[in-house]
Amino acid sequence: MRGVVSSKNIQYLENEQYEYIFALRKRGLREGGDLFYAKEPFVTVEENLKAKEVVKANTRYILCHNLEKEKDDEKFRNRLIERSLVKLEKLKNSRCKQPAVFIRKATKF
Repeated sequence: MRGVVSSKNIQYLENEQYEYIFALRKRGLREGGDLFYAKEPFVTVEENLKAKEVVKANTRYILCHNLEKEKDDEKFRNRLIERSLVKLEKLKNSRCKQPAVFIRKATKF
């Protein structure tokens, strides 16, 4: 974590017994994936927004799931997959004896 959300700052707030709220993206939280799939059900907050509360190790998390963002992310992933398949097909059909190999670090979605 970086910026305001750091272990040092959280420890300070807890030592001083402040109540606090941090907003983080799922990838900014080590427990993000585990919390997202916790047994607690999501409840509809708005048309395209669901939320749920999860308590873990005396910490209360409010997780939000934006359905519109989910659709946008799916479209983006599908475009990347389609482009990759086109590139692979071109590579497969090329007449090069030694086709170029492209290696890119995988990213999480």
